[in-house]
Amino acid sequence: MISVADLADPDRDYSDEGGHSIYFSLSNGWASVVSGSVDTYPGCVSDVMTRNVLTIQSDLTIEDAAARMLDLGVHRLLVLENNEMVGILSVVDIVRGLLDQRASAADA
Repeated sequence: MISVADLADPDRDYSDEGGHSIYFSLSNGWASVVSGSVDTYPGCVSDVMTRNVLTIQSDLTIEDAAARMLDLGVHRLLVLENNEMVGILSVVDIVRGLLDQRASAADA
């Protein structure tokens, strides 16, 4: 999985010889290093992707997902059903779901 944080997180363990953070840009499936001078160097998505992705089962509640995201400090979870990925859940999805629940409760 690759996210904006993988490309531009200044706290990641990517730095140049001088210890300055390295940022990445994606274009046509290729990641390029973007330094302060905006020089680019070829790279691959595998250079910056998150290898250990975090998951949640599809039958858990919105609150369970929100708590997991908070506990893990992440903004997305892969959603699994029968050990197969069926979607990606984001913080925006959580907010939308909670607002939908609130609206449904108000209508009742």
